[in-house]
Amino acid sequence: MNSWFSKLKQATYNTSLMYNLRMLIAFAGTAFVPYFLDYQLATIPLTLGVVAAGLSDIDDRFSVRIMNLVYTYVGFFAAATSVQLLFPHPVAFALGLIVACIFWILLGSLGRRYTTISYGCLVVSVYSMLGVHLFPEWYMQPALLVCGAAWYGLIATISFLLFPIRPVQDKLSACYASLGDFLFAKSSVFDVDMTPDSYQQSLIDLSMENGKLVGIFNDLKASLLTRLKGDRGQKDTRRSLQYYFVAQDIHERADSAHINYQELSKIFQHSDILFRFQRILTIQGKACKDLSESILKRQPYKHNKRFKHTFENLKQSLGKLRHDQVYDPLWVNALYALYQNLKGIDAQLRNLETERNIALDKVKQIDHQLKDDDLKGWNDIIVRIRQNLTPESVLFRHAVRLSVVLFVGYIFVQTTGIQYGYWILLTALFVCQPNFNATKRRLRLRIVGTLVGIIIGIAILYFVPSLEGQLLILVLSGV
Repeated sequence: MNSWFSKLKQATYNTSLMYNLRMLIAFAGTAFVPYFLDYQLATIPLTLGVVAAGLSDIDDRFSVRIMNLVYTYVGFFAAATSVQLLFPHPVAFALGLIVACIFWILLGSLGRRYTTISYGCLVVSVYSMLGVHLFPEWYMQPALLVCGAAWYGLIATISFLLFPIRPVQDKLSACYASLGDFLFAKSSVFDVDMTPDSYQQSLIDLSMENGKLVGIFNDLKASLLTRLKGDRGQKDTRRSLQYYFVAQDIHERADSAHINYQELSKIFQHSDILFRFQRILTIQGKACKDLSESILKRQPYKHNKRFKHTFENLKQSLGKLRHDQVYDPLWVNALYALYQNLKGIDAQLRNLETERNIALDKVKQIDHQLKDDDLKGWNDIIVRIRQNLTPESVLFRHAVRLSVVLFVGYIFVQTTGIQYGYWILLTALFVCQPNFNATKRRLRLRIVGTLVGIIIGIAILYFVPSLEGQLLILVLSGV
């Protein structure tokens, strides 16, 4: 019995498994409940409501999560209803499309929560265009879209109540995995056999890994801030906060630039000292990867005992360099500074599992960040939106671009009368991103995904003619 319970507990630690189970329940409900009620037409908006709600899901503490769900449902209903009422009037609809697109995107200037919800509202708007003629009553499709979203929200809320700290732990795990990649990239700049081209590529790789890591840090910080505001005394929150500060400290130490590494590799090309630094950074990167795995599996992290011997050998090599006085003391001192930073990283990893209290000044600092991120009333809302009402704002440029793309797509559909033409608008919405490289990547994925989906979809319709079989495939493919 204990063995079975232990296996079940380990299964609940598998985030991907639990997420897929949640989506399985959600899609099964939207597919088979209408089937048993003999109202199969409702499957389409209900399922699309689940998808839109999944895109709008925000990790937050319980009270704010409930408030987010209310905002989401109101936004979904308003967006879908606007489409239903304006659709018979092409000129009004075209103008409303431009205004609504700009409004929803600029709403994201109010904070992360509103960015996510407004994107979901845009998706629901286009979903509503796809099914605008499905129901005779104007309110039926908006209501069913909201019901699908509410069904997903119920399942997501139950999951949150059962595992409230899991989203933070998953982000912590991703943070340390990315930190490991950053340390691996950092170790490559100590390669003594680098050419100028390979050195530049190493710096580019390091910059890319740094950008990824900073993005994860920001996402993790937002999750920790909202939980800290909701419950200061929760042990898991305090411990996660400790892990966050340790990761931040490791990043700051590893990211510091002591000297020109290319010049360093030339000076110490025939010494073993840079190999030792490279090796330590590599095994510290591996330690961060191990720590990431430990967080995912809810197991204590065990620090590698090889670090002690490796650092002793490095210290002896540094002492020999200083004693021989062959190299410029400036370079040797730079290596000593790097050694101290790596020792600091080692100390952080070694003492991570030691129960410690978060320093009071850091709690005050994170409190200050939290208060600054909150909306402080209508004046604050107006100020934030005004700051983005300029072509210099990335958000404003994205709003204008996307609204123009959707408008042109709508004109094309109206003039050609092409069947199911509103998939053009949906594709544009999913592909267009504020960042050009992200847009190119989305475009490639969308093309491949569409082609694969068409091939698989035709095969399913041919080999699985029954409605029940197609509903089952719908659930599985959705998951």
